[in-house]
Amino acid sequence: MSEEQIVAEPLLVAGLRARILARANPAPVPVDIPAWGRVWVRVLTVADVDEAKAAPDDKLRIARSAARVLCTEAGTMLFNADNPDDVAAIATLPWVDLQQVLQRAEQTTAPPVGADQGNG
Repeated sequence: MSEEQIVAEPLLVAGLRARILARANPAPVPVDIPAWGRVWVRVLTVADVDEAKAAPDDKLRIARSAARVLCTEAGTMLFNADNPDDVAAIATLPWVDLQQVLQRAEQTTAPPVGADQGNG
């Protein structure tokens, strides 16, 4: 390795690391649900996915998943996935509405910096 490469390598690593971490904690993404209007869905992070791994016999795992992603435009959670009343309330919603939210959450990735955050 040349002396120039030895000097440049830490700068390359630092730049790559900064680009990767710039996408941490992404903003919620809007999604339009015909019955509800516009709602926002959190972009799932690695920590969210780790936390959301439910037991196969959890009969409310879908409702709990919805509670983990529905939020305001500012990112304030609308429901608490650990609150049995919130989860039970979500479980009573029509599947067609909730399915759209969950499908959007699964498709959602953080948009590139500066990109328009439409209903993609």
